[in-house]
Amino acid sequence: MLSKRLLSALRAIRRQFSSAAHGAEQELLAGGFIRPRPDGHGFELTGAGIRALSPSSSGACKTNASGSAAVRHIKPEESAVGDMEASRSARIRQATKVNKFQDRQRRRHRWVSFIDLVALFTRSGKTREEIERMEAAAYEKLCGSIRRGEFDRAGRSMVLHLSERPGLSPRMTRERLQAAGEICRGPRAWEMFCEGWLKPCWIPVGMAVAWCRAHDVEPLPAWLKSTDSEMPPRPTKIVTARKKRGPKPGTLRRFVGSDRALFPALEQIMIRDHKSRSAAAQSLAEAGKVAGMGIAKSRAARLAAIHERERVFVDGHFCDRRT
Repeated sequence: MLSKRLLSALRAIRRQFSSAAHGAEQELLAGGFIRPRPDGHGFELTGAGIRALSPSSSGACKTNASGSAAVRHIKPEESAVGDMEASRSARIRQATKVNKFQDRQRRRHRWVSFIDLVALFTRSGKTREEIERMEAAAYEKLCGSIRRGEFDRAGRSMVLHLSERPGLSPRMTRERLQAAGEICRGPRAWEMFCEGWLKPCWIPVGMAVAWCRAHDVEPLPAWLKSTDSEMPPRPTKIVTARKKRGPKPGTLRRFVGSDRALFPALEQIMIRDHKSRSAAAQSLAEAGKVAGMGIAKSRAARLAAIHERERVFVDGHFCDRRT
């Protein structure tokens, strides 16, 4: 969802009057709605910016062969993209997430903010002017470390950029940092750059310790010196063995012995009366000779199954299958 301020900035850039959109260029560039022009003068709309300006149902926007947008007609009531209340709610949710992360890291110290690193770098300053010079130098060193890839791991930037603006990427890469430097212009360009792009950054505690030692930030505080690992290990979760369901081992097949004792009677009925195994077992069950708690049919099926598993009829008589 784009706010009215960003929408007006998109229109200004579309009309090539980019001076009217300085205040929103950072959000537009980070959100992928604009990009630097090939000739280096100003910015132009991307596909996302074109879609944001044109109603999706009317097809009011086309692109020519050069990739620039040709907007035919946009009605005033159609140009208000998104709901202001929804945008405000999204910002509140994003700010709540960022605040929770910051409070959690103040206790656990798994990540360290650039603000804390700069405060450590400038703690030896005596006057206000000296502290401001040291603060600017610290941010320049941090910016240089990002450009040199000192905060990368396996080719991926480990710098978190926790902006309170929703929809932005949480990673600060070299390309993103360079683009941010290009859009920050004017007498307060460096202040805007530090405030919007460097101060919201966080790095793992191990990288923070290495950066402090590389730039002679000594002595380290106890909360930062307590670990030398790049990422402290997570506490191991104690897994307790779950109790198995069902009967205890050894309590099943309680009637195997009594069923085997009926094998001679079962085989005699099968040979004498020419009955099948199931019919002979049913006769014994109905006579009350098969032990168990179930009905006669289920007890007969159990007896027939175990007899079939263990006995076989060979040469006119029954014998064990194992032999």
